[in-house]
Amino acid sequence: MRWCDIKGGDAYDYIWSSFDDLLLVERSLRKLYVCNPFTKQHIAIPISPNATHKLYRYALGVLRDFDEPIIKYKVVKVSTKENDVEYLESSYLIHLAIFCSETGQWSHSSFKSPVALNRWHFQTNAVGNNGVVYWLYGSWTNGGIIALNPYLELSYLIKLPLLLGCKGCLSDCNLNSKVHVGVVRGKLRIAQFNWCKSTHLYEFMAWELVDKDEVRSWNLVHYHDEMMMGFQCGSVNSLPFTMIAFHSDDGNVFFFQRFNDNLTSNNIEIFQCRILGKNRIHIEFLCCLPPTSPMNTRVVSLIHPAWPTQIPYLRPHHRPSNNMK
Repeated sequence: MRWCDIKGGDAYDYIWSSFDDLLLVERSLRKLYVCNPFTKQHIAIPISPNATHKLYRYALGVLRDFDEPIIKYKVVKVSTKENDVEYLESSYLIHLAIFCSETGQWSHSSFKSPVALNRWHFQTNAVGNNGVVYWLYGSWTNGGIIALNPYLELSYLIKLPLLLGCKGCLSDCNLNSKVHVGVVRGKLRIAQFNWCKSTHLYEFMAWELVDKDEVRSWNLVHYHDEMMMGFQCGSVNSLPFTMIAFHSDDGNVFFFQRFNDNLTSNNIEIFQCRILGKNRIHIEFLCCLPPTSPMNTRVVSLIHPAWPTQIPYLRPHHRPSNNMK
């Protein structure tokens, strides 16, 4: 995000969500921006009514009418008041704040979570697709996806694929450890990427959501149970690989990271994995990031539309700017 011209040593950019060539970015002091890095157009979002909540997730929901040059979007914030929640403590009350580009205002509501949530559930990513926000919650045996439609003001639950689970692992671990949710060519996908102790190989499975007439099911699009990564995995000085993103326009590509805990490097390595066939892959090293928490690493693949997406003005006086300060 060098084009942002960040000033000050404590400033940072965190990408919460993306849609085609748009990004939802949070900067220091919890300032939100919807921006287009190709045109450098961006607009500041007013502070949310739940700004003091420490456990939260943002997502960008966009409705595009190809007959209209300007899109409509909503920013959804899912949060809880339980600021000091411990690992074993939990909360059922979830707060929902929704910002609408048409009104330029936030609205606020709350709902009861189908399961008790703790701080680890707020480490799973939320994604927006076709105006609906999807948020992964729970564990292997008691989890699913909460779907929030801010345009129709409704929510519903989506069950996980039956085959989804930690192979060879009976512990009820949190989903954020080995499961990733994303969007590929306008379709919601969920994937499992984990290392199998019994075979010392990696397993990758991916499903695509089929949503027709409010009947929802999962279609298995990838199943690879003996993937050899080509170099040492799970060593003393490195943590196992973690999937961090789908490729938004190529269903055979995903991105993963490895955190090297070696005292001489202590870096995060980012890789691209292309699936060539059954258990056949090609891995490309992309970059090495400075030391930080692996849970805070975000990778997005931006799409170049035939015409750059225009960010609508906010009523009554906000206008997109080319100079973020």
